[in-house]
Amino acid sequence: MDPVWMHLLVNHIPIIVPVFGLLVVIVGLLLKNPTVKRVGIVVYVVSGLAIYPANMTGESAEDKVEQISGVSKHQVHEHEEAAELMLTLMSVALVLGLLHLFNRPANPMFQRMVLIAFILAATWSAVQGVITGHEGGLIRRPDLGNTQASGMPAENSQQTH
Repeated sequence: MDPVWMHLLVNHIPIIVPVFGLLVVIVGLLLKNPTVKRVGIVVYVVSGLAIYPANMTGESAEDKVEQISGVSKHQVHEHEEAAELMLTLMSVALVLGLLHLFNRPANPMFQRMVLIAFILAATWSAVQGVITGHEGGLIRRPDLGNTQASGMPAENSQQTH
């Protein structure tokens, strides 16, 4: 199977789906509903596990993509660096989520501290996921990085008088 295709197939899961799990956790906290909160953590953990195949397929895809004419090895490296940080952050969030789910008998203060740490790590991971996805998109669409604050491509945004 083509490693680039496999990477593109799995890499979106750990960027997008865990955010929904995190949102469900926050809704569970706002509603003071422990079941909703636990469901959110389970969604986060299960979907977050996709970070590992995304990382493994990324290594194989890197070798193939760098041979394509016009692909910047520097941009591939930037994406790889962002992905490595995301892998670390999401791994921390996954461990914290599992710890929160399986800490029995539950110590309320410990559970609260673990949940806060989970939310912080998961949020940071989500932000890093956006950065990682953007850096990955720039590999084949370098024009996406050449924009001004208006969102218009820099070369087309100049007005002629």
